[in-house]
Amino acid sequence: MKGSKDVAWVPVSKELFHATTLEVARHLLGVLLIRQEPQALLVGRICEVEAYTQEDPASHSYRGLTGRNRWMFGPPGRAYVYRIYGMHHCFNVVTGEEGRGEAVLIRAVEPLCGQEQMALRRRLSEKGVILSELLTQKPLLRALCSGPARLCEAFGIDTTFNGVDLTDPHSPLFLAKEREPEVVNAPIIATGRIGIRQGRDRQWRFLRADSPFISRPPKREEREALC
Repeated sequence: MKGSKDVAWVPVSKELFHATTLEVARHLLGVLLIRQEPQALLVGRICEVEAYTQEDPASHSYRGLTGRNRWMFGPPGRAYVYRIYGMHHCFNVVTGEEGRGEAVLIRAVEPLCGQEQMALRRRLSEKGVILSELLTQKPLLRALCSGPARLCEAFGIDTTFNGVDLTDPHSPLFLAKEREPEVVNAPIIATGRIGIRQGRDRQWRFLRADSPFISRPPKREEREALC
């Protein structure tokens, strides 16, 4: 398979998830998120994530298994999607051992393929303006999938994707690695997570330092270069 930028890929191995949630979170940076649908192929490169474990007071699983978070306790490599504010969705990759309740929230991706479909879903088209021309505007392109709610809207991800096997290339949504990934010299930055009240001291938000597609640039004082 190839995307619009001539990106060839292979599905991720289940071995990717044979690590701690924090390790998986960092390893997911640069991985491709691929959405297959009849009318379009959507591809984005993951550039920002947040980790959540069962011992974390900010995690949905902190108080145990419930009807809402049950997918978070499933096998690693599956999708966990939940709603916020009654209207937006957030997409997570389940990690850790089955039954543990751990996941990595995908906060932002760099759009690589299917940008016009993403813009239509996000209602960013303007009357009389050709989408392909509109998407040459860098601010719009950067805003397509910068933030968990925007990402889900652009990719058409909702709670019907709960439990989807993200390692299966036949799934409507899956993860893949580029056959010839770009050489990235920029370090991975760790910061505090966004929009939480508890666990703010944990530097569990990970992002590529040079990516213009992240949801919010880290403040200088909160940056921690990992590698």
